[in-house]
Amino acid sequence: MKGLSAAVELAYRASSNGYLVEYVVLSASIIDASLRMALILQHQLDTSSTEIPKELLYQGEGDKAVSERSIYRRALEAGLITEKLFERLQDLYSERNKVVHRYIVSDITTMDAFRIARDFEETVPLIRDAVSIVEEKQIESGVGMTRPSTSEEPHPDLSSWGTDKHGAEWLARAIKKEAT
Repeated sequence: MKGLSAAVELAYRASSNGYLVEYVVLSASIIDASLRMALILQHQLDTSSTEIPKELLYQGEGDKAVSERSIYRRALEAGLITEKLFERLQDLYSERNKVVHRYIVSDITTMDAFRIARDFEETVPLIRDAVSIVEEKQIESGVGMTRPSTSEEPHPDLSSWGTDKHGAEWLARAIKKEAT
């Protein structure tokens, strides 16, 4: 969650400042992380547990990588996203790779990068909605780690979650200051 929070902060900063390439990369990471969370939540529903499949949550240096495309496929197979959204994610993956790997050596333009960033901006909320649906299912069924909030529970300060991921307090403050 700290990584996702930090990525959202950085994406907001990138969007606010017109850093198209950075925004595209971070949005792709946010989509991947969000779908991983949806898959974890669905796994918990399917197993009536709070178990968290490690390969979805963390990839250390020696761990086998779980690619974005495999996450998209798993989300489709789990019924978390539609075929249409799956195809859109596949297209965005290819477009992101053009921006990252071929900006200099191809005919892709900055205007193309702007269009791709806009496409990501339109897609991120669709993924957020998919996660919300699974969270609601967990709340309704009382299964998994998602719990309804109560008035007695303190609300976590989500804006502080990314601080550890940024690696330094001064850097986290600078990112937040620039984003506002």
